[in-house]
Amino acid sequence: MLLLNLPLKVIKMSTLLNNLLNALEQIVLEVVDYKTDTVKLVAGEADWAKELLPQLSSDSPFILDDNIAFLYDFLFDAKQVWNASSNGSIRSGFWTEVTAHHNQLHLEAVAIKQENENLLLIINQSNEFKFRQTTLQSAREMLLSNDRLVEQNQYLHNRILTILKKPTKQNDILIALTKAIENAGFAVVITNKKLKTIIENTATKSLFDQQYLPISEVKKPIDIILSLMQNQLPEFDRIMSTKSSWDGELCWILPPSTLKWLKIAVYPVTNEFNEIKNWIFFANDISNVKYLVQRNEQLALHDILYSQNYPIALVFGKRLSRKQQKRLLSIYFTLISTSSEVITNTLAMKKVTNF
Repeated sequence: MLLLNLPLKVIKMSTLLNNLLNALEQIVLEVVDYKTDTVKLVAGEADWAKELLPQLSSDSPFILDDNIAFLYDFLFDAKQVWNASSNGSIRSGFWTEVTAHHNQLHLEAVAIKQENENLLLIINQSNEFKFRQTTLQSAREMLLSNDRLVEQNQYLHNRILTILKKPTKQNDILIALTKAIENAGFAVVITNKKLKTIIENTATKSLFDQQYLPISEVKKPIDIILSLMQNQLPEFDRIMSTKSSWDGELCWILPPSTLKWLKIAVYPVTNEFNEIKNWIFFANDISNVKYLVQRNEQLALHDILYSQNYPIALVFGKRLSRKQQKRLLSIYFTLISTSSEVITNTLAMKKVTNF
């Protein structure tokens, strides 16, 4: 931007604003004429921006054409904000753009109307994108690890049933159970028919650690599990009375600092007369998985369709949605990779011809 013939105070303010926007990796464009997609740089002079929009090298207004397809498509929605009578804004969502120098940029645009000024903010989200991709990968690894725990859960369940149903002495049963459950990667509690603990493994003590409580307030793991089920599971009484299996997620909160999401599985052990002999409880901490899944709810924007150089699917879908056809057709794409990850993308589009 040319700063000639401007007061020193204005020049300093402009320099300060540019430094701030460069640090935030943002540029601000004034929308000179939204009907013709004509914009002009207001502030921000980052190298990545000039790579994205070579026209920024000049201080003259320029037209945003469809060379940046995602941004060009976003202008259709942005114009609704700029044409409105009141202040407002709309975000484009993330997209990936490859520049003429083959640099990959992860971007987001924000259309703003403020006090009769129409602005277009473009943000380089590359650092945020890398962070989210890292956490997404961590979430996937944890989910795969969780899948392995489920397999171990099923194997151990069958092993315990075999031991408990063998007509052997009580001491021999306890020794066999101890060997079976001690190295499990999750908490295992086995009770008698009255829900009194017979045996539990080391992982149980670790999962339900209450070291900050006075000894008089410490609860047994089985009592915690039963309390959570009674308070959070409407069908608890039915499960117990009908001797049913159950698995699901429960939240354990222990002030001041404990908040854990637990994956709980409950299995009855019955005799030949269908009478309860024992109950088996499995518990696993899935707090990290829950957090990472929630943290990355929007990361579908960065997945298969958005990792390409050109986000054609979204552009295609959005443009078709503006056509005036009557019927809506949803197409679901599911990709299963060799690592057992399942990624589902949905594209809703207008049917071009009648059924």
